[in-house]
This record gives sequence, C-alpha cells and structure tokens, in this order.
Amino acid sequence: MIFSTIGGFVLISKILFNELFRIFCPLEFSYFLVHILILFESYFLHSKKTFKQKMGISPFAKYSALAMVFKVLDYGVYILMLHKTDFSVLVCILVASAIATIFRYVSFKHFVFSKKES
Repeated sequence: MIFSTIGGFVLISKILFNELFRIFCPLEFSYFLVHILILFESYFLHSKKTFKQKMGISPFAKYSALAMVFKVLDYGVYILMLHKTDFSVLVCILVASAIATIFRYVSFKHFVFSKKES
C-alpha cells in the first residue's frame, strides 16, 4: 500500500515537472530531466517509508543501477508512444510509468532494500 501511495506521488511529481520543463525545452529532453529529479525523490521516499531502510551510498548505488534499467524502459516506451501514436503526453507518461512499475516493486524489494545486510 505504501509503495502504491509513494508511486502515485512520484507519478504526480513526474507529470507536474514534465509540464514545467516542457515550457523551456523539447518533450524528449524535459522527460529526461524529470527522470533525474525523480531518481532522488523516489529513492528518498522508498528507502524511508516503503522499505524502512537507512539511506546510504551502497543502497543508493544499487537503487540507481536498477532504477536506470526501468528509467530506460519508461523513457523508451514514452518516446515510442509520443512519436508513433496520437496519444496525449499525459497518456504516454501514464502508460510508460505503469509498464515500468510492474517490475519495479519486486526488483527493489528483493535486490535493493532486502532485509539482509550487504
């Protein structure tokens, strides 16, 4: 439940930041900038609230490496949908985020914020 709530908050942040950044730069670049901000926001929220772990360099490095895989997936789906469909920017963001989120929870739970110490 907490993962979903934080995911929803991050999704709203993603949409709002994208709307702000696209005023100043192309859609593709604004969405890229959004992912940089979201990386830090989501790590902080998930480490503190979802998985209740201490923040640190090692967990952040694992989180970042795994998150990059999902960010590439998210970004790729977004760009593909943006250029190959007539869907709105909002729909492209929602679909891309949903696809990446399908895999994100299990990966973070088992590989980043597992209970055993690394």
